Amino acid sequence: MHSITKKAVELASAKNIVIALNLSSEDLIDNERIAFFEKELKNKPIILEIEYQPKTPISLFKNAITKLKESHIFIALDNVQESELLHHFDEGMLDSIKVHGNLIRNLCVDEHALFTCKKILEICQTKKIKTVATHINSNATLETVHALAFDFFSRLYHRSTTRIRLNHIKGIFSMVKHIVFLKLEDNSEANKHIVKERIMSLKDQIDVLVHMEVGLNFSPEERAFDLALITDFKNKEDLLAYAIHPLHVKVLEFLKSIHTLTKVVDYEY
Repeated sequence: MHSITKKAVELASAKNIVIALNLSSEDLIDNERIAFFEKELKNKPIILEIEYQPKTPISLFKNAITKLKESHIFIALDNVQESELLHHFDEGMLDSIKVHGNLIRNLCVDEHALFTCKKILEICQTKKIKTVATHINSNATLETVHALAFDFFSRLYHRSTTRIRLNHIKGIFSMVKHIVFLKLEDNSEANKHIVKERIMSLKDQIDVLVHMEVGLNFSPEERAFDLALITDFKNKEDLLAYAIHPLHVKVLEFLKSIHTLTKVVDYEY
């Protein structure tokens, strides 16, 4: 598992993508394994997609989830079959849940499946957990998923001989890129390097930062800026936390003191 996890992190970082690792709750009752995930996955574009096994003591599972969330790891609960399980988790412990495929497939033919999905969605809305519907097997099922207001859905279904791909699940795993262009009053190479080092000092000091880099401009055009800061965050909330972090505020004050002009672009990807 260690080698697979490390390869997933390398691939996700190299390709600028998000990768999900499928686990069982039994995989998380090992303290050494939890410590490994905390170290390797902290602020990384990796999702732990975990299926709860009834034989796992719920208290141990909750403790493991709490530790992983402290390292800003995205947690998705897989194959949820009953609403009662969700009552064990406080708001903020789970980022998303995937409803069991049998419930989705039977939405239009089984009143119990429909009732269970409604209860799951009700709890998730209260706890601010995103919901995912998979195994959509007909137009009627798709319409019901829409009517129930699932956040995301995926998988294939057939209509006559046409295969239609439903792939709106990406949004749940989107990230935020924050780009700042800086124009310095003193744009000497020496000063540009000083500013770069001052900004990069934040890299390992603010937990919500997934990625940070600063580039120095080489374009001679008059319209060019002197530096570009590129940062990545898991969501808008983390970007806001970064913006008001005391260390970041100190850097902003420094930039203001040397009369720096800035332009900003923020977007989801």
